[in-house]
Amino acid sequence: MATKKSEGSRGGDTARRRLRVRSVRRDTPDLKKLSRALIALATAQLEAEAKAEHAKRAGTRRRGGSDAA
Repeated sequence: MATKKSEGSRGGDTARRRLRVRSVRRDTPDLKKLSRALIALATAQLEAEAKAEHAKRAGTRRRGGSDAA
């Protein structure tokens, strides 16, 4: 017998999740936090590019293509 999820449950439904960002007014920006965020973004972008390149190369190998760029 199936059970019914409660209305407040969000288990696994991350596509519909809404995030709210609120700013905190400061005289000077927190450079340490900004630099960490920038490094995290750059790392994520490089990982995504490397993953795409790896998938692209793996796809050409399966089809019998050459690895020459």
